[in-house]
Amino acid sequence: MNRKKGPNRKRKHYFVTSATSSARHDLFVPLPSKPPIALQIRSISDRLQSVGYHSMALTHTVFGASQKHEAGQVIPDSWFPCNDSNSRTTLTKCQRRLHVVVESVSEVAFLFSSSTNSSWIQEYDLLSVAPRNAATFRQACLSSHTDIVTLDYASVRGGLPYSIGSNDLRALFARGAVLEIPYAAAILQQSLRPHFVQACRELELACLGVSRPYLLFSSGPTASTTTNSDSDPIDGELALHSYTDVLHMITTVTGLKDAWFQGAADAAIRHAHRRRGGRTPFDIAQRGSDPSRAVAKKVSKQGVKLNAETATINTIEESKETEEIEGEDGFISF
Repeated sequence: MNRKKGPNRKRKHYFVTSATSSARHDLFVPLPSKPPIALQIRSISDRLQSVGYHSMALTHTVFGASQKHEAGQVIPDSWFPCNDSNSRTTLTKCQRRLHVVVESVSEVAFLFSSSTNSSWIQEYDLLSVAPRNAATFRQACLSSHTDIVTLDYASVRGGLPYSIGSNDLRALFARGAVLEIPYAAAILQQSLRPHFVQACRELELACLGVSRPYLLFSSGPTASTTTNSDSDPIDGELALHSYTDVLHMITTVTGLKDAWFQGAADAAIRHAHRRRGGRTPFDIAQRGSDPSRAVAKKVSKQGVKLNAETATINTIEESKETEEIEGEDGFISF
């Protein structure tokens, strides 16, 4: 029996977000602490461009959140190479990121619960948390405000100061957030390489029971962040390597699966859009099921219900006049 298509009938399109897209993003580029800051940022931008990246996130690191750090004052628009008409950079997007190092659960609660903080925190395009113990790691994974949770293996001499739990990772990935592994410190400092490998090995074991991990590697600071000092985290551009080189290095040395890194940057950006109350470029649907239905699974004694499995199959409705489907901001990340 043939159905006639009405004149105003909308077509429903299913497409798969490309995990091997040519767009590459470094979402952890620390701000230089010494002048000339704008010149250093432009130099880093040129370096990222030369190794194949298309966007970056300038990152302001704070210890706790007791004071306001207005995004426009900390990272003014004039520092963005993307906005400089005289710059030759081909970076298509520059973002602001707030990176908060937390040592107690009370700091996490104050960061996300205080009404005085919510307004200025929302000004940042990305929000990441670097936990220093098991309690803050669990809280960061469960909090809906955190876009990225960073493994700070360089914070103490013994490496990662807590164990990575599978239940915490399920909670993190099920809400669309990602786990980040900075690599620059391990590349430039030989003493930190064993800690980097050990953290990745522990992460591999924790991810074995997770249906769809989202792991993100970024350059990050090139020095240890043990204290709130004025030392410049960017002391060289040799730590900025191409995406494929870093992916090959991490998967070969640590045993992490390359599929776990696919789509991670895009997932972090989507989560940030939802956190800020904006519309996301894509709607995540369940694999092998009706996109409007979500499968929930109880994974912890606290009764947290999480999505069993997410996929990059996205559903978009468009009218007849629509000829192209394009992600928000004009790009789809890897």
